[in-house]
Amino acid sequence: MYTHNYTRTVQDTVAVALHAGTDLNCGDFYRQHVQEALNNKTIIESDIDQALERIFHVLVRLGYFDPPEQQIYRQFNKDNVNTVEAQQFALETAQEGIVLLKNLNNALPLNFDQLQNKKIALIGPTANATVLMQSNYYGQAPYLIDPITGFKSVIGGLINTVVLSIVRFMLFFAGRSIDVEFAYGCAISGTDESGFAAAIQLARQSDIVIFFGGLDQATAAEGHDRTSITLPDIQLNLLRQLEQVVHSPIHVVMMCGNSLDLSHIRDSDTYGSLIWMGYAGQAGGLAIAKIIFGQYNPAGRLPMTIYPASYVDLVSMFDMQMRPSPVNPGRTYKFYTGQAIYEFGTGLSYSTFVYSWSNHTMISSYSIQSLIKDNHDEKRIVTKDLRVNVSNTGPIAGDDVVLAFVAPPQTPRNGQTPPIKQLFGFERVHLNVNETIQVFFPFSVSALLTVASNGLKWLHPGQYRILIGQQVIHIIELQGKSARWP
Repeated sequence: MYTHNYTRTVQDTVAVALHAGTDLNCGDFYRQHVQEALNNKTIIESDIDQALERIFHVLVRLGYFDPPEQQIYRQFNKDNVNTVEAQQFALETAQEGIVLLKNLNNALPLNFDQLQNKKIALIGPTANATVLMQSNYYGQAPYLIDPITGFKSVIGGLINTVVLSIVRFMLFFAGRSIDVEFAYGCAISGTDESGFAAAIQLARQSDIVIFFGGLDQATAAEGHDRTSITLPDIQLNLLRQLEQVVHSPIHVVMMCGNSLDLSHIRDSDTYGSLIWMGYAGQAGGLAIAKIIFGQYNPAGRLPMTIYPASYVDLVSMFDMQMRPSPVNPGRTYKFYTGQAIYEFGTGLSYSTFVYSWSNHTMISSYSIQSLIKDNHDEKRIVTKDLRVNVSNTGPIAGDDVVLAFVAPPQTPRNGQTPPIKQLFGFERVHLNVNETIQVFFPFSVSALLTVASNGLKWLHPGQYRILIGQQVIHIIELQGKSARWP
């Protein structure tokens, strides 16, 4: 904040951070400057006490001060590392986090019966990624399964030949085969196109092309911001040339943790599918292969808003304002007023799910004054009766991540625009074909509160729409005058 000129002195920075609830500083800024801020009365002792109380409250809850024999994690040893259960958990975590963004005409999953005697091309700089899948701040993994190895595991083949940048493996059965070959094509960034020719030739000779692209720590990392949110030019150039020679729509897998404007891939019929896999960890390559071949039905949801490329020209990277203004279209799904490339929470499945309201007797109107009078705990449950029916109407079993939003009245208050909507609950459920289950979302006062620019919380009258995904399923009305939450 200080170096960005948000504050004028380091003492002011300490005060602003503490008063905003930043109890713990990862670094030595507090250690160097808290005493200075206390000496010049920018902060008072109770500010420090409050931060320490909250920190120690968490430590106590974690059992940090319990006898060692009572602390579960102190009982672990090397026998608890890399267990079969841990390996399975790594795979499940990777599978659950992968997001299917596009699936034109059910291009995925690939059907083994239709792949016999066919050739699949794996092209791109992240098809053989290993350490990259760990992103940063990671421990030493016992193994790293890259996508190529994941394909080998799912298909069951062995590497037959390695020629220059091309890896080839085949599965033989009943006198027929699936031929899978890999061409690197290009690096994640840079200008070296020497690998284009081999990749283009492989694509021309293949029945199916799967492109693995994305970003790495050299292009986007902590302390290393990008100036654009487009795919690096070298990858875009290769994709444009692959478009000219393929015999079927290209499948694209993006390995990154960033927002990338992929509107060309989204809108072009030259691309059959688009998958965002993030950095999926040690089992990431096996997870993506299982999804592509239909051994796992994807249900991941996008954890961010993907903005159009022009967004970087509209908003200064130093402008941290969330709400929209004449010079800022807003940030995140809560306030962004533009047309997102992909919205927060987007995610497709190989199946289809339908939502319906499950409780028509639920109270739909509440008095603001009674909510304030009854209890000052914002986590207090207003109703436990918010129930939704989720039905699997598709052809296969699968998970669905049910997202529950509340959309407050869109009336500006004190010159401020309220959030477009806010997530107040989510639940991951597994359903067989034609199965219907009920999902419960406890609804607390906090879901109805609006936070003003000064940090104060308010209850405002009006209609609050309850959305499950994009579907409005219920309306709750608050009656009375606007009131500050105690």
